[in-house]
Amino acid sequence: MSLFDDTQSTVSGASLLHFKLPRSLRYIMEESYTYEFQLRMTRGKWNYYHWGMPPDDGEVSGGSGIELWAYIEGDTMKEVEERWHVLTNALSGLFCASINLMDTTKTIIPILSFVKNKNYIKSNWPNTKGYFLYGSLPQETVCTENLTPFLKLLPCKGRSGISTLLDSYRLFDAQWYSMFLDVTHVCNKNNNKLSRLIQGVDLVLNIDRASRRDESPIPIPVSLDDLVCDNKRSYIKDNACFPLDDFSNMEWSLSKVFGRPISGSCYLDFLPVEAITVSHSDEKMIFPKPDVVLVEKNAILSKYVISSSDFDIKMKSYPSDTFIQVTDVPLFVERTATRKNQISVILSNPQSTDFYVVYLETLPWFMKPFIHTLTAHLLFSNTKHPLDFENIYFRPSIDRKRGSYFEVHIRIPKNSSVEIVWEFEKMLLRYAEYPPDPNRGFNIAPSIFTVFPTELVEHVEPIAVIRTTSLLLTFPTPDFSMPYNVIVLTSTVIAMLFGGIFNLLTRKFVSLEEAEKTGHKLLKLHSLLYNVVYENVFTGKT
Repeated sequence: MSLFDDTQSTVSGASLLHFKLPRSLRYIMEESYTYEFQLRMTRGKWNYYHWGMPPDDGEVSGGSGIELWAYIEGDTMKEVEERWHVLTNALSGLFCASINLMDTTKTIIPILSFVKNKNYIKSNWPNTKGYFLYGSLPQETVCTENLTPFLKLLPCKGRSGISTLLDSYRLFDAQWYSMFLDVTHVCNKNNNKLSRLIQGVDLVLNIDRASRRDESPIPIPVSLDDLVCDNKRSYIKDNACFPLDDFSNMEWSLSKVFGRPISGSCYLDFLPVEAITVSHSDEKMIFPKPDVVLVEKNAILSKYVISSSDFDIKMKSYPSDTFIQVTDVPLFVERTATRKNQISVILSNPQSTDFYVVYLETLPWFMKPFIHTLTAHLLFSNTKHPLDFENIYFRPSIDRKRGSYFEVHIRIPKNSSVEIVWEFEKMLLRYAEYPPDPNRGFNIAPSIFTVFPTELVEHVEPIAVIRTTSLLLTFPTPDFSMPYNVIVLTSTVIAMLFGGIFNLLTRKFVSLEEAEKTGHKLLKLHSLLYNVVYENVFTGKT
């Protein structure tokens, strides 16, 4: 859902004082000399086989974790890196996220990828010198701390309009969700530059699971009698069941799925009408009657104008054969890591046309790829045929200063699969460089595949942008309890030896005869002192 889309005049720097653009974003962009930036906060795994392509063909959806790209003004790379540091630290404080961890080791300057964004920037800022930077944090978790400042950037702060549906319990219970924020620029008919702020949330909800939250806040397993089992499978026991999703008799509404209706409309002077559009397969299934009905491809779009009162949409029961067909995926991608320090990427093209793909792999400095092992093979009838790359770009890493990345341009023939294989080496880490949970492993950023219809990838818009899931890479983990064990053992040995060494250093050892002579003299001295004290204290003599 697109929560907010605002375009305002920004012909000069002073025009940024317009109240429509949040001051927090304006100050951040001014201090970091940022022309445009896009932020993605995503969690979950997108199922391309069942859900088709993500919204807007993957353009507004990031990989797991946090992604950020920005176009920053600067004459030198060092100057741009300093301004990138200012931008990431400011956004980190604004959204309560760890964006400040996007240092030079996690930041790259892509050459072949993000062509659409870079061409868009060149058209808006033709006479400026800057750099396009991209960074990602695949291990970052998106939670309520990020949602609250995200909603505060909206004109109505999430108190009215469609944003009132964004309850943290419902949103973060989704199977997949992504929050995006774009600050870009466009030109109007008078050739005046306009700034554009777009905020949105995309999510995939299980309607049955979300509806059960009102009936029972504590999750209760569905009884065996209520399950719809897959009868095509063979079961060993009578009480075994492989459940299927039952869509044959289902009713849902916004208030039932999100726990509340839309609370009025967010009326603004520059946005007089707030509307909501629902995509479905049959006009008779939805209630109330829409204000406008549009037919687009294989779906019906019902458009509603939200009034000042609470607004709710209900969907009636429908048979299971009236689903909206998902968007065909031009390419299926699978990335796996083997025990031999090898990465295998399989790209399957089920379509009847050839595609040209730009494959971007971003790696940390402690994962060094061997580019001479980068090969591609066409899989055909259990045999592999070598396949050449159209173009390769590689930037090596510098230990503890910057990561490595490579981009390859390759053609994927129709109705075929291509396997890309490359090897890498794991570098040794220092004690303090391990994360708090080192036994879990290190998250490697998702691979990005940009699909083009022709080989001229720099001059045409991509068909789709496909991302894999983050890769979990295990490293040899040291025994972090060893320093504690060494300290305890050393302290015990020192305590045991301290007494003997102290006696040797402070006492004098003599023979028995000397001890007796010395003792006789001390006895006489003791008697003398006793007599003196006795006479003075007890007898009163002085």
